[in-house]
Amino acid sequence: MGEDLRRELDGLAAGGRHVQPDSPVRVVFEHAHRHRALYRAMCGRRGETVATRYLHRTLVESLHAHLDEVGTRCPAAIVAEYHGSALAGVLVRWIREDFPVDPATMARICRDLTAAGVTASLSDPSRHG
Repeated sequence: MGEDLRRELDGLAAGGRHVQPDSPVRVVFEHAHRHRALYRAMCGRRGETVATRYLHRTLVESLHAHLDEVGTRCPAAIVAEYHGSALAGVLVRWIREDFPVDPATMARICRDLTAAGVTASLSDPSRHG
């Protein structure tokens, strides 16, 4: 599951194509939605700690790699941790609430909440928007 998600995230920018701002977040929510039973089990009482730590680490590492590539004015590790932690928290809540809205809606909500902060942290925001 984790490697599958990581491949999808890594494949977004392959070949130098432009990535929409909500694409990485949408990929995460779509992946969770496709694998609902597994994500429900991971976010339940027994699997919660191990699974959410793994999910958090996967999101932060993928975001950190992307930010290293595009360059940031703030330390990439801090930006990745901040946004990866927020995404992991929202994702777990969405799963526990039994996927009440579709993945695209969740991606838009997260984009609306975080776009300004992510853009402000980039070394050259005009290249990314």
